Amino acid sequence: MLTDYDIVFRNYLANELFSDLISPEAASTKKIIEHMIIKMQWIMIEYTAIRQSLFLWYSHNANSSLTYETIREHIVIISRMTGYDDDIREYLENSFAKLIWDWGYAAFIMGIRK
Repeated sequence: MLTDYDIVFRNYLANELFSDLISPEAASTKKIIEHMIIKMQWIMIEYTAIRQSLFLWYSHNANSSLTYETIREHIVIISRMTGYDDDIREYLENSFAKLIWDWGYAAFIMGIRK
């Protein structure tokens, strides 16, 4: 079902990486790397939320077919709802044991399996 739209997800992720990942906010190299990791984690959370919302939509509308417009609508809604930079760090600090995740946790969130 979603594999038919892999190109849409790849384009979304490429856009997020190129537009949001690097910004001039941090002064030192250490701060730049930390900022990039935090933003990457946030992109993973958004991506997972989009895929989960599409799964729930499809579960609720089993007789309907998933369309490009539906996927685009979910991407736009989730991205706009979660796109506030000021709250990202605070949310991650309050929601996870460590601000910077272990990479195994990131793979788990993204659904990456061996």
